[in-house]
Order: sequence, then structure tokens, then C-alpha cells
Amino acid sequence: MLQKNQIHKVQITDLNNLGYGVGRAPDGRAVFVAGTVSGDTVRAEVIKLNAKYLVARSLEILTPSPDREEGFCQAPASCGGCVYRNLTYKRELELKQNYVKHAFLKAGLADVTVEEVRSTGITAGYRNKAEYPITGGKSGLFGGFYAQKTHRVVPADGCALQPDAFGEILRFFKESSRTDGGFVYECILSAPFAAEHLIFTLTRISPFAVTDNSSTAGSRTDDRTVFSVQRGN
Repeated sequence: MLQKNQIHKVQITDLNNLGYGVGRAPDGRAVFVAGTVSGDTVRAEVIKLNAKYLVARSLEILTPSPDREEGFCQAPASCGGCVYRNLTYKRELELKQNYVKHAFLKAGLADVTVEEVRSTGITAGYRNKAEYPITGGKSGLFGGFYAQKTHRVVPADGCALQPDAFGEILRFFKESSRTDGGFVYECILSAPFAAEHLIFTLTRISPFAVTDNSSTAGSRTDDRTVFSVQRGN
């Protein structure tokens, strides 16, 4: 009988639209494993049991998939951002095309032709907006991203999808600011297309009970400041 915290060898055969690798448990139930891609074989620890499926955490990649890609982004995987960060871009486009095909099939429209996904081929630094919550702990200010489905701030200095300048501004703010009574600052950076300036919006959120690297969500205040930063050549 399967139990929580048991460790099993799982072969990942598919990837769902939430970015979870899908395999089968020894009893035949579907098992969802974050951070895996179709073709991986992993050692996984069961962290949740349901009558119809299991959720597991990958402990070790025993055999990597040909579609696996490492090192695309230096941000921690717990940032809750890209669900396809471990997948090659070519395979990601194929999956997205298949999701649309299956949606039409499910709707009874099997005769619809779904073309290949059209892409510029640019996979990094193309976004013009980012939001970074910045908070303080025992070791001082740090910023990054909210962990998935939480208000816990995961430290990070940037994101592969965002311009390098965003990370530089984030680091500058952290180094030149001070802790402000447990408040959390949410920085919104945007780079309007063809504009000469980056727009830096700072919002103070309160009240937050901050203890090192955790926080409890509060309410947004009207304490907002907007900066305009000249782009370099």
C-alpha cells in the first residue's frame, strides 16, 4: 500500500499544462512530479495522496530525457515562475501546439487544423515588465519573487526572461535601502517599447509580519513612488 514519504522510481511519460511531469505509481495511479519532463526517470518521494492520483517530489534524476535542458535561468526553481524551464524550447512549442489540438478534439472539432506555433526565436530578455517584492529579515533586505501560491519571498536577483537592467536596479535598491518596520516593498519595473527610460514603480505593502524569509500577507497601501531611470546606450 502506498504511503506518504515513500520513495519510488518513476518514469515520466508526459507533461501537463501546469508543468508537472506525469508518470504512474506502482498501483497504477497517476503521479505528478514537478521539475521533471517527459522521458525522465526519477527517484521521487510521495508528498500527497489522493484516491485517483499522487503528487511527488523529485529527489534525483536517474536518467535525463533528451528533451531536458538545464541552466536556462539562475533563479531558484521555487520562484514559482516558468513551468517549462527544464524543457527545450523546441519541445515546449510542440507541447503548446498539442494542447490546442486536444482542446479542439475535446470540443468535438477534430477537423480543425492547428498550425505550428509561430515564434521570434527569442527566448531570453524579451519581457518589458517585472514585479519584485522586497522584504527584510535578520540578514537585511532581500528581494525576488513570491513562491508559488504563497506570499513567501524567494530571494533572486533577476530572471532569464527579463532584461539584465531589471536585475541591476533590483540589486541597487536592496543595497541602498533599509528595513522599514516590517513593511514589504513591491517593485514594478517596466520598459515601454522604444522608450528611452525604464519605469520603476515602488509600492509599500502593509502590514506584514516578517521573520527572516517568511511573511504573512497584509493589505496594499497607497504609499507609491514612481521613478524614471534613463536607459544606457
